[in-house]
Amino acid sequence: MQLPRRMLDLSVPLDNETVLDPPIMRPRIDYKAHKENAGMLLETFPGLCAEDLPDGEGWASNWLSSRPTTARTWTRPIISSPKAFAASR
Repeated sequence: MQLPRRMLDLSVPLDNETVLDPPIMRPRIDYKAHKENAGMLLETFPGLCAEDLPDGEGWASNWLSSRPTTARTWTRPIISSPKAFAASR
């Protein structure tokens, strides 16, 4: 028997200003601009010079830090609902 399924999107954009969790569970995002990452590229690729990079800039990047419980909730929301888990079996 095929059970009816409905996708419910509970996702929200992450940023450092929006407060949705208690302080201990808040994710932190470290933003690195193109100019800030030029040094990382130069260290990663021996022989590369700043003049080799477009405008002397590297890649922009974002690093996300979170508690394990928070990350598990983002990736596996189905575990928080016993009914949803039973229906998926």
